[in-house]
Amino acid sequence: MRFGSIIGWAAFAACVAGPAAAAGSADVQFRQPERFVDAGETPRERDINLRLLADQLQALAAQHLPAGQSLQVEVLDVDLAGYLRHTRRGDLRVVRDDHDSARIWLHYALVSDGRTLRTGDVALSDLSSRKAPAGFGTDRSALGREKALLANWFTQEFGAARAAAN
Repeated sequence: MRFGSIIGWAAFAACVAGPAAAAGSADVQFRQPERFVDAGETPRERDINLRLLADQLQALAAQHLPAGQSLQVEVLDVDLAGYLRHTRRGDLRVVRDDHDSARIWLHYALVSDGRTLRTGDVALSDLSSRKAPAGFGTDRSALGREKALLANWFTQEFGAARAAAN
């Protein structure tokens, strides 16, 4: 396919799709990630895992926050679900029912037009419910439990923000 054809198709797709819906955003920072309880066994694994968590928070902000709102998140600590078991086929993260649950500690500020709407410190964990948060059974991707934990918190805390703004 020639370059001109690609540009033509891209322009056509943009016209058909219409203007993109503006959405909120998230700025995610990690405070001393090298001291986290369990974000990965190696610095490389830790960086990959933290990037996945940041991506999840940014996607949730785009989905749930209205345009003009920004969530500033400082992740204070991470303890991934389960424990790492080394096998001949590679490393495997083992999670038992009520043990080794995912835990994430964070501080956040919801900002709109330079004005802070609310702030908070949160210790996310599924230990208190004695069961896995919704979505654990369906998300088998990397950090599925941690992503579900963030999604549950986000929708409870900010899910109605977009509806109230419209």
